Amino acid sequence: MRLFPQRATVTALFGVAVVAPAPRRAEALTPLRRRAASPAAPGYRGGVTRGWRWFRMVGKPLLMPALAARFATAPRGSGTEPVLLAQACSWAGDLALNGRSRRSFLTGLTCFLAAHLAYLAAFRARSSVPVAGTPGRRRLLLAGGGGAAGMALAAGRRDRALAAPVAAYGATLTALVAAAAAIDRDQGRDQVLTGAVLFLISDTLIGVREFLVRDRRAGLEVAVMATYAAAQWHLAEGMSTRPGGRVGDRSGGRSQPSRMSVVNARACAASRSALSASTRPRASS
Repeated sequence: MRLFPQRATVTALFGVAVVAPAPRRAEALTPLRRRAASPAAPGYRGGVTRGWRWFRMVGKPLLMPALAARFATAPRGSGTEPVLLAQACSWAGDLALNGRSRRSFLTGLTCFLAAHLAYLAAFRARSSVPVAGTPGRRRLLLAGGGGAAGMALAAGRRDRALAAPVAAYGATLTALVAAAAAIDRDQGRDQVLTGAVLFLISDTLIGVREFLVRDRRAGLEVAVMATYAAAQWHLAEGMSTRPGGRVGDRSGGRSQPSRMSVVNARACAASRSALSASTRPRASS
């Protein structure tokens, strides 16, 4: 039984809180804010603040290096070097998004945009069909483009400088999901597609949090980080799958014949040869 999925699940849950930014320092409490900060109030985070900060400092820098180290040492197919680049860019993006400034946001977005482009290159190396080769994937690209445009509009209302980068990022993320769906089935498509969809969900939640509801409640932060950590894990696992095989399968999915099967095959071949010789017409004397 493989133990890594359990360890990866623990790592993902550990990364749930660690990537989330720490809440800002409390301002002067109005009566309404005092009620909101009461332990009996919904969404109370009184004892969570220190936990967020501790997890953020300790766990966040470890999530992507741990996945990258595991991926680098696992047997895998060829052409997976872009995955390591994508993981490095994701790590840089995680660190950049610790900040709350526009510069930090744009830096993190740029890092993740580079990560998605690297993932795209790795996905295309495992595909034998065009990304837009089916009606379903074409509809996905159109719907994702519309969603990216809508999110860019919401971002532009907050800050005009964010509109174009958010639109480009959303379009690239949609292309990432479509490219994952175009991977050949024996090349780890199911795992990779799961990771790409989870990435889309996580980043959509970030967009909703930042540009639509402007809410940083603990529940939304947990949802963002849980889907993100699970996405990165599925991508790494799927890209570790060798052609036609399981994750880390050195045989590439080809079963190795046992000694008994080889003996049986030779015996069958000898029997066919003897039968053919016995039924062959003899030359007349």
